[in-house]
Amino acid sequence: MAVPNTSNVERTLKTKIEKYAPLASEMKKQMKATAVTVLPIVISATGTVPEKTMKSLNTLMRWNSYIIEAIQKTVLLATAWIVRRVIGEEQWTEKAQTSYSFGYYPL
Repeated sequence: MAVPNTSNVERTLKTKIEKYAPLASEMKKQMKATAVTVLPIVISATGTVPEKTMKSLNTLMRWNSYIIEAIQKTVLLATAWIVRRVIGEEQWTEKAQTSYSFGYYPL
């Protein structure tokens, strides 16, 4: 999973596929599988979801708009948290912490 700037989404998708291709090949050999596919999940820091990510999510599960919205919300909250930290806001409100969809907090 990656969260690049919007202008780098396509490059990040390509990089993820290239990075994990050797691992997929090795897994195919070790597991004696007929096929192993790399499914990159990339959403921009502004919440943009590329078509390739939608296809990857569709392959993994029957996604619906709720899943995409939850992922986008998490990405946008993380981006806002980073911006606040960079500009010097030291207070991370309790409300913002509890609304973090998946419970992941940036370090």
